[in-house]
Amino acid sequence: MKVQSNKLLNAQVLERSSVVANCLMNRERVLQGKNSYEKDLKFPVLDFLEKRLQDKQEVSWLDLCCGSGKALIEAAVRLQTSPFVAGVRLVGVDLVGMFAPVGSFLPLPELRIQPVDSFVPTGFFDLITCVHGLHYLGDKLRTLERAASWLASDGIFLAHLDVNNFRIEGHPQAEKLLRAEFRKQEITFSSQTHILQIAGGNQISFPFSYLGADDRSGPNYTGQPAVTSVYSVEF
Repeated sequence: MKVQSNKLLNAQVLERSSVVANCLMNRERVLQGKNSYEKDLKFPVLDFLEKRLQDKQEVSWLDLCCGSGKALIEAAVRLQTSPFVAGVRLVGVDLVGMFAPVGSFLPLPELRIQPVDSFVPTGFFDLITCVHGLHYLGDKLRTLERAASWLASDGIFLAHLDVNNFRIEGHPQAEKLLRAEFRKQEITFSSQTHILQIAGGNQISFPFSYLGADDRSGPNYTGQPAVTSVYSVEF
């Protein structure tokens, strides 16, 4: 469905969209197991954190669109017995803020109720994740640029992305243009898993200008309604 530019949603209106407030995607997902980050990202999150903590005596994980924060809380519980527990930093950001109860254990996850596009972290992160969260963001590409700049030099960013949730004005096959740009900027993307990966030290800059968002695109590959991001080409 083509939507006129003057009918696209800005960030403030998009935040109030019923599509963005969808509670079915990431509210109950935990760290390990059947409905988990490790299964969905196909990445051993806990092993990564534990090894990084052992090697460096510190580790940091930022989870964007963290839902209830259960995965971060589970990681905190699992890491609290480490002799280097003081070096653990766990941060979660979510627009809705329906967070699960946090115990009195250490490390204490920092859970913030805030739009991702206004979040500004301090320091760098070894791991940044966005599990099915980009589906509901307006300026998805700007989020990728910003997340890449928050990575430690040997850090990893992992996220789910549907390249069909993009429209680039004047380009009927936006997904092909986007995939080409990913290859140019050394961003790994799998069409089978819809998982995107950016390595630390890779500064990303897309040649597109964000025009607005369309929340009337319907379901994407997840089966849930998603937000289409609309851009124009700068080059």
